[in-house]
Amino acid sequence: MAYDIDLNRIGENADIVNVIAAYIPLQPKGRNYVGVCPFHNDSNPSLTVSKDKQIYKCFSCNAAGNVFTFVKEYEKIDFMEAVKKVCDITGQKVVGFEKVIKKQEIPKEKEILYNLLNDLGKFYSYNLLNSNEKEAFEYITNRGLKQEILDEYRVGYSPLDSEKTIKFLKAKGYSNDDIIDAGVGLEANGTIYDRYNGRLVFPLFDTYNRIIGFSARKLPSSNDDAKYVNTGETKLFHKSNVLYNYYHAEKVSRKIGYCYVLEGFMDVLALVRSGIPNAIAIMGTALTIEHIELLKKLNCEIRFCFDNDRAGQEATIKNLKLLQKTQLKVKVVNLGNENKDADEILKAKGVEGLKNYLSNIISPVEYIINFYSKFYNLNNHEEQKSFLEKSLNAIIEYRVDSFDTAYFIDMIERLTSFSKNLIERELNRLKNFNNLKNTQPMIVNSKTQKRIIDKYEEAEKRLIIYMLKDNKIIDLYNEKLGKMRNDAYRKIVACIIRYYADYDKVSYADIFNDPAIVQDKNIYDVLCSINIDEKLEEFNEEYFKILTEDLEINQRILMIKEKIKFEKDHEKQKQYLKELSELIKIKNKKG
Repeated sequence: MAYDIDLNRIGENADIVNVIAAYIPLQPKGRNYVGVCPFHNDSNPSLTVSKDKQIYKCFSCNAAGNVFTFVKEYEKIDFMEAVKKVCDITGQKVVGFEKVIKKQEIPKEKEILYNLLNDLGKFYSYNLLNSNEKEAFEYITNRGLKQEILDEYRVGYSPLDSEKTIKFLKAKGYSNDDIIDAGVGLEANGTIYDRYNGRLVFPLFDTYNRIIGFSARKLPSSNDDAKYVNTGETKLFHKSNVLYNYYHAEKVSRKIGYCYVLEGFMDVLALVRSGIPNAIAIMGTALTIEHIELLKKLNCEIRFCFDNDRAGQEATIKNLKLLQKTQLKVKVVNLGNENKDADEILKAKGVEGLKNYLSNIISPVEYIINFYSKFYNLNNHEEQKSFLEKSLNAIIEYRVDSFDTAYFIDMIERLTSFSKNLIERELNRLKNFNNLKNTQPMIVNSKTQKRIIDKYEEAEKRLIIYMLKDNKIIDLYNEKLGKMRNDAYRKIVACIIRYYADYDKVSYADIFNDPAIVQDKNIYDVLCSINIDEKLEEFNEEYFKILTEDLEINQRILMIKEKIKFEKDHEKQKQYLKELSELIKIKNKKG
């Protein structure tokens, strides 16, 4: 195969059910497993995963493949990065893998920036521990960040003298443009200086644990107005798709089954110091579509723990609304009247106190009702009505069951002067109104519409299924036919033959390992459309006659089409068109 590692062995040692279950919930159904398909807007489980065949297939959107392609498509990453993820999930150690990964092409300009930021991270870390400016280390020590945290998260300090940073980077061979493009350097009066100078520096990592930017916090003695200075948008850093600590929290969150989402990295580090590594932060920006996609990949319950001030609560409400239409399980940490953030709670209450607060989780609906109860005057009749409508709409939107509905109605009754019967009637009225308002015409997914194909193309597709079900038919194909008319099927069969020659066996799942398949979207889509479980009659060698019928006519048709394309003489074109028409009539009569 084209890769320098044995994908066949890795695939055989990776149970596709276990890997996919690390991303989406699966339920057993007969010999297979089913789940909600993540590749289209699926509400009912339409994705089937076969443990025996080591493949997945969605008959609604045609998504299909093996363990590697699922991770590739779900994570939206390169094929070899997906293989690496599968190895990580299944605990496989592959000798020489890093060399293979390094062969994956990274644009030169990005590679320079990755290297620059990595070198700079080391420089900042060294400077924190060895600088004569002791305030930074003392501050870190007072905040409870021990050496193992500093090492793991590569916390550093940018020297007050900005020239030291620039000299270091230039000594490493980086240009002024590189320093500026990385988001580190700012230019003033023809001089480049470090935008983070005199600040504690916290590296920001991507999902592969590569530094892509920094967040720099001012020290207590600083007169700067800005508490934090963050990297701006660069070729590597886009704050809309970065969640702090995602790399470290990803595996443990899936394993434990939940993940805390906080506002800032100091809150995350407070949880990490308390033995709670399954924590991430949004980094001072609104929750984005890209963030939501990252949260989905965790395949766990999301627990919001934002600051308990008005801004933090309003941000929580906004985020809950964004996530309400997703398949994510969401809860909220109920901080009650506590106005401290996680870092402050740890300092005031200790590890056990923080854990007690974090364990007090409530549903989004209960959080919403509590939120509105604080900001409406419930002694005023008009505001009570507004509060009631907001609370009941939350019950409707989250589709809570009858037990929770009864609990929330009791809550509202206690908070207002409305009776339970009145609240229930209003709830039913709003439900009927929302059902009418939300009635939408059915939208047909174009991907589910089948394309009409001729009998030869259908025969070729079925021959591929025969070959994969019984590899002996591959030898018969080579002997009696040796070619396909359909270009996509021809490439798929070429892959089947290559794989069969290498391993003496080949399955549908194996074909998805071939770079010629995964790197060509058209071929990949055609392969996905093949239903390996299609019920076929027992194979007979006479089947090859179907594929050799009218072969000469087809070749003549193609030849004439080529002549028409390049012929400039008008009379000859007319002659060719007439001949083409006759041949097509003959072919259609036989078809």
